[in-house]
Amino acid sequence: MDGFITLAEAARILVGNDATDEALETCIAWLAGQAKQLQAVKAWTTGKDVLTGGVAYERQPAEWRIPASSLDELRLKRLNVSRAPAPITPLRGFGSAMRQRTKATGLFFRMTVPKETRFFTVREIPAITAAAIYPRIPSETGRVVTDVLIQPLEDGTSARRPTIPTTDEWAILQALWAHLAPIAFPLPESEWGQYAQAVEDAKQPPAWRIVPMFRDEDLNRAIQRAATQQEHESQLSAAIERQEFQPLNPLTYLPEFAIGEAGRNALVTVEDFTRFAATLGIEATVEATQDQPVMSAIPTAPAIVGPTFAKLVSALNAYPSQYQGKTPKLDDDVRPWLRNTHTCTVREAEVFGAIIAEHFGLK
Repeated sequence: MDGFITLAEAARILVGNDATDEALETCIAWLAGQAKQLQAVKAWTTGKDVLTGGVAYERQPAEWRIPASSLDELRLKRLNVSRAPAPITPLRGFGSAMRQRTKATGLFFRMTVPKETRFFTVREIPAITAAAIYPRIPSETGRVVTDVLIQPLEDGTSARRPTIPTTDEWAILQALWAHLAPIAFPLPESEWGQYAQAVEDAKQPPAWRIVPMFRDEDLNRAIQRAATQQEHESQLSAAIERQEFQPLNPLTYLPEFAIGEAGRNALVTVEDFTRFAATLGIEATVEATQDQPVMSAIPTAPAIVGPTFAKLVSALNAYPSQYQGKTPKLDDDVRPWLRNTHTCTVREAEVFGAIIAEHFGLK
């Protein structure tokens, strides 16, 4: 089930990879109590390959499956906060992709396209748009505390499963933390100790203990990003099928509908990419251009095998460094260069020269 995770996986996101089995089981139990909000799928059919009709039964809570996005939404609703912008490591040259809601346009996220970009491949677009929504963050960010639960005690030992603090219990915590800075989630793990210690040192300790809910930000975003990428792949395919825009053949740069691997290697113009991104709530803007345009090589080469195409790709990639800042003539400079440097035949130089002229705007 694409885009889904189990409650065990969700609990691991919240408590972290180094949590104890007890903490993991406690978190799974708490998530099971939120099954309705999380849209949990408790039973599904398997074994159709060995038994007519298969068999369906309700699984153990740890195996229940939930949409990856619903876990984050539950946390946001509980905390009543919005996702804050985070430092990012740009994806493949895409800088300043940041969470930023623009009320005037209805767009929720922004990203910047490098000025030298002319095309994207169909293959790479879902990864780029997903990274604009869930950007990568530095690994040193580590774990954070996203919430606290209350676990009642019986005879000094933990008994019942943790629950969300009531208004009265939260007031007790606020009183115990009055000498500390107001707690705000998500809270870095390094800052959590002082709040836990304040509860332990209370002169009249409450009849319950606090259970912090941890989340590994990097892992959580990776899961969210992967699920979002799958959603965007489906939306992109649907947009192409509806002919909202038409990808280009990477060899001829002419509109051409293709399926399978050839379709994934087709090119999408920056203008069409920008329009598609807007349907996902992403505002994609191109970096300001300079007076002198910067020539660039072609995008990721399509998976076409053969010596003829290899010569074309080699020439397209070598052209920028050969003629950067120059204005070569097609017949006097480019086609002789193709024949002499890239061993093209007269016919190949004729065709390849026309392709290079179109790609680099040679007049």
